[in-house]
Amino acid sequence: MKNVLFSAGLLALVMLFAHATYAGNTEELFTKIKIDLSSSNPPNLRNTGNNTTYSSSMSWRNRWLVIAVEFTPVAPPKMRRAWIDGATLSVRAMFNAPSESKKQTHVFSGKSVFWTIPLDAKKHIATMMIPPQLLDRYLPRTGSGSVASSSNAEVEAVFFDRDGAEIGRGYYSTKKWIVPKNAVEVPNSIFARNETPWSILDVDYFDLLQAKGTPVAAIADGGE
Repeated sequence: MKNVLFSAGLLALVMLFAHATYAGNTEELFTKIKIDLSSSNPPNLRNTGNNTTYSSSMSWRNRWLVIAVEFTPVAPPKMRRAWIDGATLSVRAMFNAPSESKKQTHVFSGKSVFWTIPLDAKKHIATMMIPPQLLDRYLPRTGSGSVASSSNAEVEAVFFDRDGAEIGRGYYSTKKWIVPKNAVEVPNSIFARNETPWSILDVDYFDLLQAKGTPVAAIADGGE
């Protein structure tokens, strides 16, 4: 009995060490991360064409905030063909533009979970959006913060693999993400593309997103 318990304990210890080694040695699979911000009215789905117009200079008030994350996924050495399943893009947007009467920073956040992404060393783009109703609800109506734009926002985009290990990170407007102690967190306020009016537009141009509630598939599929 003691030998059985010892063997089981040793196996558990080996598995724990192997997992810790894997997590610590995870490579940066998503590189060249660049973030662009723009504002847009939603597409008019009554027309056959996409009449969406984007603007980076206008106020974001009463418009959707579009966060575009450009990245290049690369395969590990000696692996010519590979895919990664269940990767998550976590985005946070911080608005440092308080009103004249109340200095309050708000941090919006959200996630996109991908079914599969090829590690093909080509440029990919993922888009996430903040609805105008949430911008109007949480941003001040007076002072500099009432005119939310790219000049008073900071954005962080982080990619994780299925096990939660970081595989890529990028910033907009800053390289240091420091959230003030009095900041108000607004979780689930940045929507994945498939949760927005853009969900049925240019579907084949973007990596496949998982629907909510879909089990996460295996990771690192393929290779030769």
